[in-house]
Amino acid sequence: MTGKRVSRLNPKQDWVIRDVPELRIIDDALWAAVRQRQGALVSKGTTVPVWDRRRPHRPGAAPSRRSSHA
Repeated sequence: MTGKRVSRLNPKQDWVIRDVPELRIIDDALWAAVRQRQGALVSKGTTVPVWDRRRPHRPGAAPSRRSSHA
């Protein structure tokens, strides 16, 4: 082992998602206005909203190169 850290997401069924309104830093009205404005903007040369741009998923990513020693 190289000692490198590997980040892995927990399975979705283990996620705990809940609203915690007291931790919000902007109010709902402002957030709704921002999302409405973002929905009107699209990426140049596409019909994709600017807030929906994501890096493409890499399904063919190389597997781990760990080996077992007998």
